[in-house]
Amino acid sequence: MCEQNQDAMAFFKKMVHSLVRILKNLIMSGYSPEHDVSGVSDPFLQIKILRLLRILGHNDEMTSEIMNDILAQVATNTESSKNVGNAILYETVISIMNIKSESGLRVLGVNILGRFLLNTDKNIRYVALTTLLKTVQADYNAVQRHRTTIVDCLKDTDVSIRKKAMELCFVLINENNVKTMTKELIIFLEKADPEFKSVCSSNLCIAAEKYAPDSKWHIDTIIQILNKSGNFVRDDVVSQLIELISSCDSLHQYSVCQLWLQLDDDLINKQPLVQVSMWTIGEYADLLVQSNGSEELSAETVSEVKIIEKCETILSSSLINLMTKEYTINALIKLSVRFPSRNCQVKQIVDLFSCNHSIELQQRSIEFGTIFSRHNNLRSSIFERMPQIPKNERKILSKLDDQSPIIENHSNNQNGVIDAIIPSVEAPNDSSALLDLLDLSPLNDTNNSFNVLDSKPMIACESNDVLDLLGTINCSAVQQDSISDLSKPDLITDNCKNQSFPTNHQNGIDFLDNDLSNLDQKSTNVTETRIQPLTVFEKNGLKVVFNFNKSTNDTSLKITMIATNSSEHPMNNFLFQAAVPKSFQLQLMPPSNLNIPAKSNGSINQIIQVVNPNKAQLKMRLRLSYTCNNHDVLEQCDVTNFPTQTWQ
Repeated sequence: MCEQNQDAMAFFKKMVHSLVRILKNLIMSGYSPEHDVSGVSDPFLQIKILRLLRILGHNDEMTSEIMNDILAQVATNTESSKNVGNAILYETVISIMNIKSESGLRVLGVNILGRFLLNTDKNIRYVALTTLLKTVQADYNAVQRHRTTIVDCLKDTDVSIRKKAMELCFVLINENNVKTMTKELIIFLEKADPEFKSVCSSNLCIAAEKYAPDSKWHIDTIIQILNKSGNFVRDDVVSQLIELISSCDSLHQYSVCQLWLQLDDDLINKQPLVQVSMWTIGEYADLLVQSNGSEELSAETVSEVKIIEKCETILSSSLINLMTKEYTINALIKLSVRFPSRNCQVKQIVDLFSCNHSIELQQRSIEFGTIFSRHNNLRSSIFERMPQIPKNERKILSKLDDQSPIIENHSNNQNGVIDAIIPSVEAPNDSSALLDLLDLSPLNDTNNSFNVLDSKPMIACESNDVLDLLGTINCSAVQQDSISDLSKPDLITDNCKNQSFPTNHQNGIDFLDNDLSNLDQKSTNVTETRIQPLTVFEKNGLKVVFNFNKSTNDTSLKITMIATNSSEHPMNNFLFQAAVPKSFQLQLMPPSNLNIPAKSNGSINQIIQVVNPNKAQLKMRLRLSYTCNNHDVLEQCDVTNFPTQTWQ
């Protein structure tokens, strides 16, 4: 009643003194056989009173002050040796954290949870970790005092306890304990179950980037993370380490030596680390050879032949995925510049892939072969060492604010460790709504994958932009062959873009043997095609109509979405989302409004730009969400009956 009705809340707040008196009598009263449970007087009534006090004291300083003393008495006088007492203590802690309690009382509540962590009952330990995760923002320093006990929970045999302990450890990381906590979490990462490794490694990288005392420690830490987590690493971690190494000129030699030492026989099970190693070797292999006899390489001797043989071993293995081979062949061709005396050997290895079944490897092999045979004078310029890679602003790790904790808002969200990786947005349901678009049954073509956009971002969606838009997708190592994260820098083509080549046609690099230069330039008369409007959705008063605008022989289509409301109630917070097959490109402009008036007294207009380079049949999946009459409504439909003129 109090939660639903403010009048009831005001009425019962007058009875707080009576509730406190009843609770005090229950604590101080003697033995009563009718209500005694394991030595505790009427625990059910105590719990009900505590829950009511929690509601009445929420955000009310005066009411909270009345109940501070009794909560302290309950916390200190209740016996914790039995489950009955633990249940009362748990409710007491929740009440303390939910009201405007004194700082000393909050410390007492956290200490009770700390005692729970030492309990032999796994259920009580799990409850303690979950509660600490929810309440850590209430008294961060008090929770920090129990950090050692929380870290010990990482070694628990129960998987649920390990998961909660891992989440809580990430909350407790700060600039003072980052080295200690990172060391413990890397030990946990090495023995963790596969389902933990991706989340744990990503959060460790966030912590390292946020609190790293220096670049050398930062590089060493991420190398350890990649080594221990194996193939269970997000793509953005690979690009993050590459950017970090590129930006630290003084650590190039140190980094390439450390990564070379990681290339042992177990390459199959740590391919993200191999990818970083290959990029680094391609850039700084000459520094690696110069390091012989240094502290970084210890007693190992590295030669040009060894490095090239390692690349050849990776390329020839059938168990190495395509992404790793792409990094390796790029590194190999750069070795022709780093080691001029090994040009012939490098060219022979690269030429082997000119007929490879992988289009990417085949294309790179032919392009590199063309450079060797026809543009050898430009090879050293093309494959010279890359300049520093600029920070990618779209990358998830760089979106964290310097002053924000790694995981925030635990009182409202129990999935904090996932949210640590996802940048915050104004509407938290948007991301999951977009993700759901991909989880539904596809349209008629089972091979279609979808590009997804909602009405908030004003960006053009290329075929691989799904990863950037859907921050909740966690790419496993199995998916690395088929999905490429656009947040990862193109480490080869960026180098070519930085070079200045002559614009003269005869001197420029021409991989297509000048076939394109002979194309006739024909002018075409552009005429507008008249297309009838299409009603794509009509239900519960909401009507969505598409108006089309397309030029003849043009691959782009302009769609004007018009949404009207004929019901008796206005529709607020209207959100329009769309998905198209992968071969299309989709761009949504901002809507004209977020609210649709009732009784058709207004509308929302929104422009949709669709590019159809292959002139394939247009299909679209729509998701509409809004609030009407205090109810959240979510509708979805597939549109497959677009007029022929829209896509031909």
